[in-house]
Amino acid sequence: MKKIILLLTVLLMFQKVFPQNENEVCPLLQKAAKSYCDGNYKTSIKTLNEFLRLYPSHLLNQEAMYARGLCAYLSGKEKLAYRYLEEVMSLKSYQESDSFGYSILLCNYIQNNCKNILVPDYLQNLQHEASILLYELEMKNKNYAKAYVHLDNAARYYRFWYGCGTTDLEESMRLALLFSAYYDKINQPDTAVYELFPFLFEPSAFPGKYYENVCKTAADKLIKLKGEAEVKSELAKAVRDVYYESHEDLHGHEARIWYVRFFGFKIKASPEYLHSKVNSPDEVRQYLMQTTFYKLIFNLP
Repeated sequence: MKKIILLLTVLLMFQKVFPQNENEVCPLLQKAAKSYCDGNYKTSIKTLNEFLRLYPSHLLNQEAMYARGLCAYLSGKEKLAYRYLEEVMSLKSYQESDSFGYSILLCNYIQNNCKNILVPDYLQNLQHEASILLYELEMKNKNYAKAYVHLDNAARYYRFWYGCGTTDLEESMRLALLFSAYYDKINQPDTAVYELFPFLFEPSAFPGKYYENVCKTAADKLIKLKGEAEVKSELAKAVRDVYYESHEDLHGHEARIWYVRFFGFKIKASPEYLHSKVNSPDEVRQYLMQTTFYKLIFNLP
């Protein structure tokens, strides 16, 4: 009898994680996603709570926990957002089966006109996003010390994987902009702009949504801090004096990393792969003069 009870318990748990009929789950996921896309966050939260109640071990439950925190944040319900997001942060271990094993194609709830809130993801990435939302809440309420802790957590402890190198670079730019905003609020304008320096000459080869913002923010802050004439002079000098350092690549061959010195900071002059075999500094200079940051400073089209 005990064996039968144990077997039934295991089968019940299995059905909760992998419902035999996805039609039991899909209506809830579809409704939550559609409500979110329609801006009906209250309904989305209610639906996600129902999903979590009915399927507490489903592979998307962690995503649902984050999604309801996001909905509460977007609807301006700060106390509820804090509660839901802190619950995401309290999760300590991964599910036995990662949510990437759940085929989202079984349930056609992905919206084409807005970001889907239930895409399978790793727990650390969900906690990364939750940390950033908590940072935004604390910044809004001028709790800057707490805001910094959340942002530092997002950058150092809850960042697992953001795709290939370019995508990961974009995320680093996003974090740099958030750190810059924090330093502005605590009256450290020099640090606010220096946070953006590592990315000034990076990805004209890979233009992304954050690069333009990094360049414009850095240019505006730097000119305000140092004055337009000094910034132009320092940038012209940095481009003129571009230099490289040699190292061995993965195949044991010489590769070069090109740098500039800009306001005393050593900054990569271009993506590392782009000029690793270049001998002429003129080619790197031409690249630098085509970057968004250079054009902004010198008012070039």
